[in-house]
Amino acid sequence: MGDFEKREEIQDKVTLDLKELTRYRRRLGKHEALLKTQYTRILEKSFPELAAYGQVRYSNYIMELLKKYPSPKRIAKAHEKTLSKLLGVNNSSLQSQELKRLVKESIGYYSEITEFELIQTIEQLYLY
Repeated sequence: MGDFEKREEIQDKVTLDLKELTRYRRRLGKHEALLKTQYTRILEKSFPELAAYGQVRYSNYIMELLKKYPSPKRIAKAHEKTLSKLLGVNNSSLQSQELKRLVKESIGYYSEITEFELIQTIEQLYLY
């Protein structure tokens, strides 16, 4: 086998590997989109007032908050200082007082199963 054939064989292998990586990346993107859809669906069911906040719901501080307090019922029991710490001091989008108000007015459906599903979905989203 000549030098040219060896180079061509290596290039073919690299090309095939790149194609496979591209397919894998596309599958990961689809899976992430499915998880975000599932996360939004759970939020709309359990805490629709927060789901209306748009892109804020995908922020790290909201996901950390929901991981620790996965329902309006649990957020209502949380101390305001703890909520402020989770939301961050300089967060202008959502303050702890506003969150407490949203919780009191919430019409969301409470279920331990929904809490569990929300926590699991958030943990999976952290992988992306």
